[in-house]
Amino acid sequence: MKTLFLDFLTGYSTPENVYKNEILHTLQEKLNSVIEEISKNSPTAVLWFQYIKQVELITDFSFRTRNWDLHFLYIRLMLPYFHAATYHYAKSAHLYVQQCDDLERMHKNEYEKFVKQYFTIRRSEEFWTGVPTDQVIEQELMRNFKGQMTHERGIT
Repeated sequence: MKTLFLDFLTGYSTPENVYKNEILHTLQEKLNSVIEEISKNSPTAVLWFQYIKQVELITDFSFRTRNWDLHFLYIRLMLPYFHAATYHYAKSAHLYVQQCDDLERMHKNEYEKFVKQYFTIRRSEEFWTGVPTDQVIEQELMRNFKGQMTHERGIT
């Protein structure tokens, strides 16, 4: 594990190679068995494990790492939580999933551009710096509006 981690930090190993490594999968299986064993005897532990799973889904590392497949997996995993929250979230998420499923089939060229280049925006070429496009647009608009509102009387 230490070698795998150091190889990743120094750039000798790609995120895809790390993700596919058998050591991580073996570790995940052991961790899952420990969680299952603890959960048998402790309802409080079950609650905390569910909470951790939800927080993990919300953080959605796929944007930061520019991984479209991981993002799409997270959205699918969040569907039950959207249904529990409100009908509107669930409806929007299902439409999003359907449109993304159709994108590759119906618009192959646009899909490839989107997945490789337009899924996230990076302001630097560091690995962990991807930001969703809608968030960047919102940040830029807010920065512009704030500047106009503080220096002038209104927005034209």
